[in-house]
Order: sequence, then structure tokens, then C-alpha cells
Amino acid sequence: MSLLSPLLVALGYGLIVGIALVHFSKFLPSRSPAHVAASVFLASELLLQYSLAIWSDPGYVVTRQLDSPDSSDGGSFCRHCERPKPPRAHHCRECRRCVYEMDHHCPWLNNCVGYNNYRYFWLLLLYIWVSCLYVAMLSAGLFVATFTSSSADAQGDAVVLDRFKVLFSFMATSVVGVVVCGYWGWHVYLVLTDQSTIEFLQREGERRRLKVSAASVRHSLTRMLGRQDALWFTAFVLPPLERRLPPKYILKPNGDGRQYSLVTSSPCYVQIRVHDFLDKKSYTALLQRWKFQGPPEGSTKDPARVAPCCGASHLLEGSL
Repeated sequence: MSLLSPLLVALGYGLIVGIALVHFSKFLPSRSPAHVAASVFLASELLLQYSLAIWSDPGYVVTRQLDSPDSSDGGSFCRHCERPKPPRAHHCRECRRCVYEMDHHCPWLNNCVGYNNYRYFWLLLLYIWVSCLYVAMLSAGLFVATFTSSSADAQGDAVVLDRFKVLFSFMATSVVGVVVCGYWGWHVYLVLTDQSTIEFLQREGERRRLKVSAASVRHSLTRMLGRQDALWFTAFVLPPLERRLPPKYILKPNGDGRQYSLVTSSPCYVQIRVHDFLDKKSYTALLQRWKFQGPPEGSTKDPARVAPCCGASHLLEGSL
């Protein structure tokens, strides 16, 4: 594991705390109590989501060692771990383990972003963007006044330090806010289409047609946030802290057996081609086993009637 990642984590905490100290000492004294409350809330959420994303298990695959990839419920076999690799799991070379629904390995977290901590990472991006926008707006007036007033040429250690605080706060939040806004928007798209960054890149330029509706947006968000009751929106402030169990995936043949639906115990179905999971030999063996034994128990549910997300019952396309 790289020594750079712990340094980036320390730098991340330092930036959050440093900008917060400048904000509270320089910009808030002249503001209303409402601004103080909003600032405390945003600073708390940044530290909470950042810490949860760093210290949470991303969803490491824990399975007993098997000899055959056919035993992995339609997945493949990880030659690094020498274990079955379930559908949508990927091996992280930094962590040296397979991770369910791995999105990427983030050096700023010194951790993978996967099925179990993606919600914290997603919320962290959201709160970074909102916080940067908020601080930049509050500091913009003072930034302009500091460098355009008649006292702009004033000297002295106190004056120089004061200007540095204003410059640091405004420039850091403006630049980071613009970058993170685009990055968070990208992850909003990934959530609404139910795919990870790795899955998007593996499709070699294929794009999903995004059909947005109130039901599909809520469905995608509740799956990502891990809370599906009437108070699901409270997860934007305090997401569930318990470790989520990974979904169980079953490949279900449709029609002539040349197309498959990916049936999962999670509330959403996934669009992905079968050769992302199986090589041709494993795919053929799966067809033969189901031809004589029938599909596994629980795989007869019709996905077209259950999966409203993004227009979804998506078919896995594969050919022999």
C-alpha cells in the first residue's frame, strides 16, 4: 500500500479543519446565528462522512476457497485471491482483495470505494461541494474588498496574515468546489444508472439510456443510501452505519436461453453483459447445468415486473 495515501488523508483532514478555522474566525463573527448553525452543520457532516468513508469496510468479498469458477453463482474466478469472484466484484491491487461493486480505490481515503462505503463517499462529495459554494460566497465580498481597498498596500505581519487567510479560503473553496461539482455530478449519473466507474469503463464506450422519473430517482437513491422506509431522505444527514450485506445475484435464462436477466436480492436489477461475468467455458457449463437441473431456486421472479429503476429489467446479452 502506498505511503502517499496516509499523507493525503492527513492533508484532507488538514484542509477541512484549516478552512473551517479560517471561516469561523474571519467570516462568521459578523454573521447571524443562522450562518453559525449552518457552518457547524456543514463542518460536522464533512468530518463525519470523510471519517466513515475512510474507516468503513468497503465490502470485501469473504468466501471459502474453491477450485471451480462454476461455484461462484455466475461470477468469475479471481486469480489474485484464488477465490470465486461474485458478479460486480473487482479485485483491488492496492488492498489486494476483491470488493463488492468496487467503484475505485481512492488515495484520499486510503481505502476502496465499494458497496458498503459508497454512500459515505457520495455524500462526502455532496457536502464538499455545498460547503465550498457556501464558504466561497461568504468570503467573496471580503476577498474583493481586501485587495481593492485603499489599504491594499498596507504592510505588517498581521495584515499579511489576514490577507493570506482571505486568499486561501476563497481560492481553495472556489477551485475545489468547481472540480468536486463536476465529479459529484458524474457520480449522480452513475447512481441513477446503477453502475460503478469500473463497469462504465469496461463497456468500452457503451452508454445507457437514462429515463428519469420521480420513482426511478428515489429507487436509485434509496438503494445507494441503504434506507428504504418513509424517512429514507434522512440518510442524507445520517446514513445507516451498519455494515450492509452484499446482494446475491442469480443469472436467469430468458426465452431460448441465449439471453439472461441478472436477478438480485437488492431492490434493483443491473444491466451488464454476461461475458463481464463468465468466460465462454463457464457460460456453456452454466447453460448445460440449468438445461438438466433447471435454474436455481428463487430465480423465477420476473424482473420486468419488479425493477422500475431507470426503465429497468435489463437483459444480459451473450451468445454461444
